[in-house]
Amino acid sequence: MNALTRVEALQPFNPEVGDRVTYCIGSDRYASTVVKRTKCRVTTRSDRVRQVGQYHGDQRWIAVVDPNGRMDEFTLRPDGIWRPKGRACGYLVQGSHHHQDPSF
Repeated sequence: MNALTRVEALQPFNPEVGDRVTYCIGSDRYASTVVKRTKCRVTTRSDRVRQVGQYHGDQRWIAVVDPNGRMDEFTLRPDGIWRPKGRACGYLVQGSHHHQDPSF
């Protein structure tokens, strides 16, 4: 999937350990893997990504599980959206959809 619309992205989902997910913040998206799950919290580890297409235009990336990736924690909000712990911006979506906006 090249682009996620806000409506598609903000659909409630039920992540489980081992699921591939994406942290969306601004116009960038970061591929991750769920490593821990409780009722209202999810811990993810950033995947290692490698670009296989051009940076501008139709970007293509390969994402693989990285045992040394950065750990992030998300909490389930009343609206059913997973957001970074302690922050109101950004959200977690189902699937691996890495993208870096070349405009910034």
